Amino acid sequence: MKTVLVLGFTFIFNIVFGQKTLMLEYRQTSLTNYVNNSVYIEQHKVRMLVNDSIGFIHYFSSRYNPFKKRKKTFGKKIEGHQTYLDFKNANYYEERNTVGLPKYLVKKTCADTMVWAIQKNTYKLIKGYKCILALAVNDKNDSTLVYFTNELKFKKEFLFYEGIPGIVLEAYDQRYGEGQHYEVTSIEEIDVKLVAPKCTNIIGCNEYAEIINKRKEKREGN
Repeated sequence: MKTVLVLGFTFIFNIVFGQKTLMLEYRQTSLTNYVNNSVYIEQHKVRMLVNDSIGFIHYFSSRYNPFKKRKKTFGKKIEGHQTYLDFKNANYYEERNTVGLPKYLVKKTCADTMVWAIQKNTYKLIKGYKCILALAVNDKNDSTLVYFTNELKFKKEFLFYEGIPGIVLEAYDQRYGEGQHYEVTSIEEIDVKLVAPKCTNIIGCNEYAEIINKRKEKREGN
């Protein structure tokens, strides 16, 4: 009987606490051109947590870090302008916490339909993983070049780049009027369970824009 209880407890423990999550941290460098032709360089740290079902992307720093390794679960309380990825339903959401308004999860869609030219014979090693080159050019002639790998355990096609059959470890992105470079700095598999955020205020982009516009009109009317 004791053996059955121990085995049962071990099974439950593995379900609750044994779920593996892939944690990737990136260095993001942005180059922004201003009217006077000056260039502003800005660097950020970006973290992605992902498993087979869901994922999260957020910025972090020494002063602000929404993820603590000592936690056994992550995601119930979404904060800090995080992006929540729902792989099962092929949706993703951005957290919006505007002063004076309820906290919302805004359902997003990909701004660009990216058609990738994958160069299977062009690759390089990044953190020990073989990464294949892929290139996309949008209708504004903005190019995006990424190196992705399908050697990692979780093969979700998401770090801002839909349609890539693997995880992006490095990217050069010229869209949105900026030059952005993403470079992975660490890759780690951790014993943390990801859970979907508990937020009942899930709305679309247009609906959220209407809420912001109405609040702006009300303030201007006063």
